[in-house]
Amino acid sequence: MTRQRPLRAVVWAIAFCCLGLPAFVSAADLKIGFIDSERIFAEYPGTQEAQRSFNREVQDLTKTAKEKKAEIDDLQRKLDAQGPMLSEAKRDEQNQALQKKIADYETFVQKNWGPQGEVSKMNERFLKPIVDRVHKIVRP
Repeated sequence: MTRQRPLRAVVWAIAFCCLGLPAFVSAADLKIGFIDSERIFAEYPGTQEAQRSFNREVQDLTKTAKEKKAEIDDLQRKLDAQGPMLSEAKRDEQNQALQKKIADYETFVQKNWGPQGEVSKMNERFLKPIVDRVHKIVRP
């Protein structure tokens, strides 16, 4: 039994050397760094200007969306108030106009804020030069 322990220890030592040593050698060549992206975006003047431009464009889109939504709400109120007094044909006509406005609004929202929307593309367009510059600085 005492003979197996030293043999077992030797086997483990050889296995460690064979498997672990290459990892240590390649790890010596490996460089690891940390990029504080929050700090870059908070302190880099180019980022702040890009953020302001992005915010302005998003505000314009938001304003347009609010205007479209207000039109829908206004049409809905008019239809609710005048509905009982309108003929069925006129009511259907106004209801179709309302449904078209709703569809236009939903299309506008999806086009701009959807998964592949304009807001996402604008964000990428404004931030890409900054990200490219950081990558250029970080990579040798």
